[in-house]
Amino acid sequence: MTGSRKDILVGAAAASLSALWGCSSANTVVPFLNADADARRGASKDGVYDVIVVGAGPAGIAATRAVQSAKRSVLVLEAQDHIGGRCITSNVFPVPFDPGAQFVAESASLNNFIYPLMQELGVTLVNGGALPRVLYDPKTGQAANSYDTIAFYESFAAVDAALLTAGLATTLGAPDRTVQQVLVQNGLQNAPYLTLVTDLLVRAIDAGSPKDQSVLDWYNNAQFIPAAFVFPPMDEFLVPSGYGTFIARLAKGLPIVTSSPVSKIDLSTNPVTVTAGGTQYRAKQVIVTASVNVLKSGTIEITNLPKSYSAALDGLTMGHGFKAQLEFNGKPFDGHLGVRPGKMFTGLGLEDKLGIHVFGNYFQEQFPNLPHTYCMIFAEAELGNKLERMGPTNAGKEICAALEKPFPGITAAWTGRILTSSWLTNNYTRGCISYATVGNAGSRVTLSKPVAKKLWFAGEAISVHSHSFVNGAWASGTAAGYGALFEIGALTERQLRQLKAISTSTLRAIT
Repeated sequence: MTGSRKDILVGAAAASLSALWGCSSANTVVPFLNADADARRGASKDGVYDVIVVGAGPAGIAATRAVQSAKRSVLVLEAQDHIGGRCITSNVFPVPFDPGAQFVAESASLNNFIYPLMQELGVTLVNGGALPRVLYDPKTGQAANSYDTIAFYESFAAVDAALLTAGLATTLGAPDRTVQQVLVQNGLQNAPYLTLVTDLLVRAIDAGSPKDQSVLDWYNNAQFIPAAFVFPPMDEFLVPSGYGTFIARLAKGLPIVTSSPVSKIDLSTNPVTVTAGGTQYRAKQVIVTASVNVLKSGTIEITNLPKSYSAALDGLTMGHGFKAQLEFNGKPFDGHLGVRPGKMFTGLGLEDKLGIHVFGNYFQEQFPNLPHTYCMIFAEAELGNKLERMGPTNAGKEICAALEKPFPGITAAWTGRILTSSWLTNNYTRGCISYATVGNAGSRVTLSKPVAKKLWFAGEAISVHSHSFVNGAWASGTAAGYGALFEIGALTERQLRQLKAISTSTLRAIT
């Protein structure tokens, strides 16, 4: 597969832009933080912005920061009443809850560009790969016996190896296949705990369905996991203060207009005309960060969009994941299944079906001495759909019922308070994470190319190696910002070459 725009342009914004524009890294972390009101709004004297960004998620924020670092006018139009997209933090409970993006992933294996920014700003991180894992039998509530545990791990390893082998073969010229086809061709269709294994290996990575998920698309993302449940040291982190809180921090001072859904982008005009909330804006360049399913829904009309881009969008779709955080009286997890008092853990029921994944004693070490205990759960695909459509209260009852056997008394301990995600039913997301259907992994590359040299797509769906991660969204947004700057003459070919050099030296795995 050819490289994406990320391979050409992307680099950590603080490092690369400071080199290009002669600023210190600290000055580029939050550009225009102390600028005057007109600069924050991105006001332009002739009414034409250099760049308009559609969407204030990580990709939109990254793109805006890139444009502002070149001191060019920019405006962000956000449909919802808050920033962050699928990366937001709820602070209703004392322990923050991220209903969307949660893990700072690929920090070591693929040089996550968010990670150094978090380090620079002193964000506290928890090593997610080091959390104790509790495996149990949901029927009895007892710890899984050694026979079942070994069978599960062997099945996981066999499926992982088959998919990695098939993905690598596809990069070398073999035809793309669905995950399901690979499993059948390797005689794994009856492997122990297959539904649970594919839930962990496929749905939990990019929410894809084994029935139509491109194994090449899966491989491009998952190839950096070396073995079952094994990650490079310090590769996966959790953010106790909230991932969304951090993204909002990076958006501080940016020219963002919320509750302003874009309905039309007219590429036939010069400058481009963008209509949002009944108001028309004009810009030399437009960067669109809306989700794949929103773009496919026709909510945003893009005139004169070439058929190749529409076809590329058709090759991508979005899977679903549901998350919830529940509040409990007492210490309902301690003392069960070997859970150490006050220590966060991950819990997983061993059965051959979609299950509820539990983070018990959620951040209890970081938020000690609270009057309540919290847990976070997530569920994928049909189970996630079911829980979201049930509504928070009924979903809470269902979750407690599923956890009652391994953690007796948890239903009675639940206070009735619960926070949940709603990505499936939210018209501005229409799903959780993008994945490519069989034969369409190249759609991400197609969408990474500018339309008529004046419209760019950005977001996790544009990333070849980091789709489903904030890292991919951030990288593609930065790249789109650089591309827009180049097209308006604010970035020279020499600077573009410098960005390419920075990108290829920091990004280890480029196909």
